[in-house]
Amino acid sequence: MFNEGSGVLSSLLGGVIGAFIGLGIAKLLSKKPEHPNLPQRDERIDARINKFTNYFLTIGVGVFLLNGVILEYIGDDTIRLVFLFQFLLVGIFSYLIGVDVVGKR
Repeated sequence: MFNEGSGVLSSLLGGVIGAFIGLGIAKLLSKKPEHPNLPQRDERIDARINKFTNYFLTIGVGVFLLNGVILEYIGDDTIRLVFLFQFLLVGIFSYLIGVDVVGKR
C-alpha cells in the first residue's frame, strides 16, 4: 500500500501532528475560568502528577530496554529511526493524556 519513498507516510504524519496542534490551540483559546477565586492546583494534584510521572517514566524506560534486549536477542543490529520516533511520539501523547486525567480534581 505504501511504497518506499512515496511521501505518503510523511504527509500523513504531518497531517496528524498539524491536527493535534490545531486542536490544542482551539482548546486553549476556548478555555474560560470557572471560579476565579479558587486556585487551579494544590499540593495533592501536584503529588498525583509526580507519582504518575515516576510510574510512567519507569515503565517507559523498562519497555524501551526490554525492546532493545528483544531486538538484540533476535539478531537485529540496527533499528530504523522511524520506529524510535513513533515510540517517542506515542509516549509523549500518552503522557500528556495521562497528566490531563490525573490532574483533574
